[in-house]
Amino acid sequence: MRSSISLQEKPGIYTGVICFPSRKGIVRNISNPDDFCDFPGIIEIQIINKPGDTLQDMNNTMTRTGIAVAEGDSAEQVRTRLMDLYSAFVLEVEHEHESLVNH
Repeated sequence: MRSSISLQEKPGIYTGVICFPSRKGIVRNISNPDDFCDFPGIIEIQIINKPGDTLQDMNNTMTRTGIAVAEGDSAEQVRTRLMDLYSAFVLEVEHEHESLVNH
């Protein structure tokens, strides 16, 4: 079976994707898509996990808690937008007696 992909071209528009990090433990707090509504150029935000979820060790390069897709007028603008999203992402996990925070 052969599948086809339909691509939409937007001349002069650059698009990029970034994966949000993961770490072993129980999720105590995690960003949600609404936290990013004021960021420019966002096409899509997906947050896979929620508080109470148990995250395992990273077992491959596809281990993540979510993704963000952004667009802009240049590759540098897209990179900056994605890094801003990544920096604003919050992930708090608890592992046994310690709490780890990313924000």
